[in-house]
Amino acid sequence: MPIVMTMVDALLTFVGIVCTILKWMLIIRIVLSWLGVNPWTQGNQLVTIIYQTTDVMLAPFSKVPLRIGPLDLTPILVIIVLDFIPKLLASIFATLIH
Repeated sequence: MPIVMTMVDALLTFVGIVCTILKWMLIIRIVLSWLGVNPWTQGNQLVTIIYQTTDVMLAPFSKVPLRIGPLDLTPILVIIVLDFIPKLLASIFATLIH
């Protein structure tokens, strides 16, 4: 059982790190949109990667009307979901192991 616990801890740590990176990418995208940076200009590969990655996360939530005037709250919803995923997985694994 200690090996399983170690593997579960490693998996939860990995998922937590990935979710944190994705949250920061969303925050960077939000700031870039405020600055008016065009993600599709040549020589801006990092910005293009950030937009391509975050587009995939934002797409499922784009049909939900989360606009207040010109302010789009969809990225905030995705950040909340990304924050919830590691906690949900930890709860599921804790239930399964015990």
